[in-house]
Amino acid sequence: MGVSKPHLYYYFDHKEDLYRALLERAMNTWAADIDALDLAGDLRTVLRDYIHRKIDFSRDHPSLSKIYATEIISGAPHIGSFIDSVSTPQLLAKVAMVEEWAAAGLVRPISPADLFFCIWAMTQAYADFSDQMALMKKKDRLDETDYVAAKATIVQLVFGGLGLPLD
Repeated sequence: MGVSKPHLYYYFDHKEDLYRALLERAMNTWAADIDALDLAGDLRTVLRDYIHRKIDFSRDHPSLSKIYATEIISGAPHIGSFIDSVSTPQLLAKVAMVEEWAAAGLVRPISPADLFFCIWAMTQAYADFSDQMALMKKKDRLDETDYVAAKATIVQLVFGGLGLPLD
């Protein structure tokens, strides 16, 4: 990272402030990504782009995802209010959107909240469990071909579950 402790303490009075700032960075990025989901564009393009952004974040910021996972496993003591005030309302808005897609016959009926939980779990696994994946693939670390394959596989699984054609 290349930043000295004294320089960090110039911006953050306590370790907890730095920790919270890191969590907020991840959550604000994810919030912007889910906000981009809407009916205005082509449904398949919107979902594909969302999945790709989530994988790209996992590839580019694995430490942020791991810090977030640890926070959630600990009961979200530092970000519970953010989840209540920002993440949950965003999710509920997107749940309603997927219900509209299903009602319009654009996708198969599905539990929308669980759809998002599955997308998040599949994409964040490439950050949180990348070491395990690399070990099992007999590699030092995941490379770009792994992330390209992950994108294609997750898109295929999501589209298949929703009854959307790949092409």
